Amino acid sequence: MELKEARKIAEEEVLYIMGEEEKLRVRDEAKISLKDFDANEVRKAELKAFQLSSQIMLDKNYAASLIVRLAQQWRARKKLRLLCMESYEKLFDEESHSFYYLDLRNGTASWEKPKALGQFDLIPKNEWKLLHDSSGYPYYYNPSSMDMSWSAPEECRMCEQIVRHEWKKQYPVPLGQCKNFGNFKVEIKEEIKILCQHCWDELQDSLRADGRLNAVQNCIFIQGNVPE
Repeated sequence: MELKEARKIAEEEVLYIMGEEEKLRVRDEAKISLKDFDANEVRKAELKAFQLSSQIMLDKNYAASLIVRLAQQWRARKKLRLLCMESYEKLFDEESHSFYYLDLRNGTASWEKPKALGQFDLIPKNEWKLLHDSSGYPYYYNPSSMDMSWSAPEECRMCEQIVRHEWKKQYPVPLGQCKNFGNFKVEIKEEIKILCQHCWDELQDSLRADGRLNAVQNCIFIQGNVPE
């Protein structure tokens, strides 16, 4: 074999050996890189899972604290509302035909509903009111039940005094039982009568003028407009 051919064969063998070694080196580096890549991805996934679980825990804690705060606010508002309901009374004004709120603690009145009641409201007192229509004709109204009647309610105690019915606008002026509710239970010489404030005042003036005021043996305040 000639020297030139031998050299060529030797070079080819060397190149083949170097190529095989390079393949092995590249394969080993690829394995190492793949392992490093897998380890980094695993660490990233673990970190992401930890962050997600931490956020979930924070969300749960926030939700729990929010529920606690809302429950505390609800209980506080309820307590304040109950206190307000015990401290106020909703009444009806005959002149304006409107409701007002009476503070039982200090006796002050307001047309506005107490803010502590929120969307709730007080139930008006169950009592009858004497009102008059545009022509002056009397009628009775219960703001609690919203019932209306042209005649005196049967469950109420009415004034028993006989008076002039000026509102009928007739001549001669007819007489009849007073349309007001009774405010006083008066005993005069063993005779008991139910009188309103106006009729009781007039009776006292008459008895005083005649010097017979001592004839009154007993006088008790009543609420004739409140159903028995």
